[in-house]
Amino acid sequence: MSDGQRWRRLLRITFNKGHASEQVDDELRFHIESLVERLVSQGKSEEDARREVMARFGSYMKTRSSLVRAAARHTLTTSRHRYLDGARQDLRLSLRSCLKHPGFSGLVVLILALGIGACSALFSVVDSVLLNPLPFPESKRLVHIGTTRHGGTPGDFTTPEFRELHANAKTLESYAAYRYTEISLRVGQEPGLYSAAAITKDYFDVFGIHPFLGRAFVEEDFDNTGAPTVILSFGIWQQQFGADPDIVGTAIATAGRYAEDTPSVTIVGVMPRGFTSPANIWVPERMTGTWWEEEYMFTNWTHWTAARLADDYEVEDANAEVETIAATLAATYPQYYGGRYYEGRSIGAVPLLDHVVLGYRSSIWLLFGAACLLLFLAIASLSGMYLARALDRRQEIAVRSALGAGRGRIGRQLVTEAILTSLIGSVLGTLLAAGGVQAFRLLAPAGFPRLDSVSLDLSTVVFACILALLSGLLCGVVPLVLGDRTTPAFPLHSGTRASDGARATRLRGILIGAQVALTTYLLVGAGLLANNFWRLQDVHPGVQTEGLLVMPIQIPDRHETAEEYTGFLVDVVRRVNAVPGVVSASWTPDPPMYGGWWHPEVVLGGMARDDEPVNLRAHPVGPDFFQIMGIPILDGRGISEEDASGNRLIAVVDEIFARRFFPSRSPLGARLRFDPEDGASPWHTIVGVVGSTRIRSLAEEPMPQVYVPALQRTQTYAQSRIVIRSALPATNLAPMLQDAVWQADPNVPVPIPENIEERISADMRDPRFHAVLLGFFSLSAAAVTLSGIYGLMSYVVTGRTREIGIRSALGAGAIHVLWTVSRPSFVLIFVGLAAGIAAAAGTSRLLGALLFAITPLDVPTFGFVAGGLGLTALFACLVPAWRATRIEPTETLRWE
Repeated sequence: MSDGQRWRRLLRITFNKGHASEQVDDELRFHIESLVERLVSQGKSEEDARREVMARFGSYMKTRSSLVRAAARHTLTTSRHRYLDGARQDLRLSLRSCLKHPGFSGLVVLILALGIGACSALFSVVDSVLLNPLPFPESKRLVHIGTTRHGGTPGDFTTPEFRELHANAKTLESYAAYRYTEISLRVGQEPGLYSAAAITKDYFDVFGIHPFLGRAFVEEDFDNTGAPTVILSFGIWQQQFGADPDIVGTAIATAGRYAEDTPSVTIVGVMPRGFTSPANIWVPERMTGTWWEEEYMFTNWTHWTAARLADDYEVEDANAEVETIAATLAATYPQYYGGRYYEGRSIGAVPLLDHVVLGYRSSIWLLFGAACLLLFLAIASLSGMYLARALDRRQEIAVRSALGAGRGRIGRQLVTEAILTSLIGSVLGTLLAAGGVQAFRLLAPAGFPRLDSVSLDLSTVVFACILALLSGLLCGVVPLVLGDRTTPAFPLHSGTRASDGARATRLRGILIGAQVALTTYLLVGAGLLANNFWRLQDVHPGVQTEGLLVMPIQIPDRHETAEEYTGFLVDVVRRVNAVPGVVSASWTPDPPMYGGWWHPEVVLGGMARDDEPVNLRAHPVGPDFFQIMGIPILDGRGISEEDASGNRLIAVVDEIFARRFFPSRSPLGARLRFDPEDGASPWHTIVGVVGSTRIRSLAEEPMPQVYVPALQRTQTYAQSRIVIRSALPATNLAPMLQDAVWQADPNVPVPIPENIEERISADMRDPRFHAVLLGFFSLSAAAVTLSGIYGLMSYVVTGRTREIGIRSALGAGAIHVLWTVSRPSFVLIFVGLAAGIAAAAGTSRLLGALLFAITPLDVPTFGFVAGGLGLTALFACLVPAWRATRIEPTETLRWE
């Protein structure tokens, strides 16, 4: 063996897995050559000596393999120990650094906690609502089927179509229809109103869940001659019946509308706890031999339907089949699948989960995207802060580098510090996410899907930890990429650093511009939603809401004729008017903000025969309705007790109707007819014009409305609403109102009246929900972006200290220095604003479904966001730049 080989062996200090084979070969060769040399020195020939040595070794390859494995184990153990020792050292130094700079560390933790918490909270919503399957066995096989228009989303359904699909669809294993209603029961001494679902036979088979007490409905329950039966939900079984295990077979007295025809119902089952539904009670829907079978039901969308796919079929197969059945129905009943009202009508199928979350899918993804952008901006902002801090630590880094620490070792230390603070931030962020989930559930509208399932679970915690690791890694790497690349001696020598290269400067510029652009984008979206919410608050519902109460009341079935129906309501209203604290009362089936279900075709007197009838909303109302509701009478008169049956038929129209159909004259004295296809429909004379009201929501466009006296209306309704003007709160008035109604009929359930202000507040929950959440994300994004701009500007100013000192020494004024330092950032801010505004303008139509009072391109909102963010961003730039003007040239140049 040569001297060089011996020295390489003695000086070898690295022993890693990659070199194990080579090093073992060197060792074996060294020992073999040494033994050969010894035997040769003893007088043997080299050939005999080598043969003897190899004989002593035995199997060379076996020995070599054993040594390679041992070397690899040693290398792995050594590397692991070295890495763990280094990691422990990095962790100790990181903790020491965090404790040494608590202000900086606390700010970093707070910003990351804000971003991680918001992102984790919205991830839990996305995971619980959109990603998790429905809580039913094999829920991916569940589909929703309904009527479509021009290829749109399937909605509700008609009973003739359901019956046709139930008989002929081969892709469906089970198929059920259901509708939500109310049922009056006398549980205890007083009648109560309970939410119920009328279901067809296959309902529980579709969802794969059956009663855990008793049985499901059987064929006899759907027979019109069978005894009426009900199934209870787990909640009502516990709350109203004390979780009685012997409840099955118990008869409950009915109340309200059907009490005379159906005096009692029998409990046949109780559903398990996990079966969630808007209904508390299920009743059999008896379609056979009833009016549900009539052909005219093609025009009444009364039910929802759900189905379970048969084996080996997908949603696409079911959708193709139901479209084919719809085409067959259209050929058989063309009058219901074409023409002015039914053009484009068909049938479609979608996964049941898509139907459940349909109204909120886009808004959930929108909010989650906003939360992710907030986290990205937090990372970008912290990257700027870490850049500024790295500049403050340049002396420390230079010393460590001079003592032998490589760039990788220093980088690992910086990344460890960033990851440590991000993990601490993730702990705080998880706590914020838990509070955010609770806030989300409080703010969410009443109809938000699967809200009860939204919670902070293990998957959310894991997601937060992953975000923390990625955030720490990015925050630690960015200063290495954009920071100093000077030699270690330079900071030690001069106390400052050289100018950064063009690449680093360009990357920092991109960072500032991207932050401004994304923040502008978020703020525009939040501004549009906030402006929309404020505009909606200014929308007047058309009624005087203070002291206005609405109380639903079921009409007993025994009041079959119009005279009995109106007589009962007149009696109830008379008794309610006698209650102390009630100023006045009237009634209508659909007061403002409660929807309008009667939308007849109307023709006006003097219209040509070929003119198409007008479609609008009509409302039967009781005497003094307008005075009680606070609807102003603009012309003519309102409706009084004199407008009774047998007197001249009259109508009152609103101002929208008057402006549209009588733009140049008063409508008083004009005549109109409802349902003109019915040749016997009488003429009504318009006697008054009243103010317009919102039919269902403040967000809807107002439309023409007509009011007719309820005393002249021959149609009866299953439910009406008593409107009450009172100075007393609803809770104080409720017992007296119950007594008044029960004097008229003790079987009528009387719920606590609702203040119409509560109805309006509920109507505002949806726009308030989106405005508050997106506003929170956007304002938080603005705060972290301004922090990032300030950090990056501080970094730039500190890096140009020598240049600024020289300029000042040469006579440059403060304004010149201020402009020189700030000008590049000003340009980047304006470019970022322009990019953000352009992106927001191009995608603002995505918010169209959430905007009602303004357009997606609302110029004042765009201008306010651009001006406000631009000014604050410029201020964040000017503060470090102003500090640069305070630098004394002598303090800077004395180090040169």
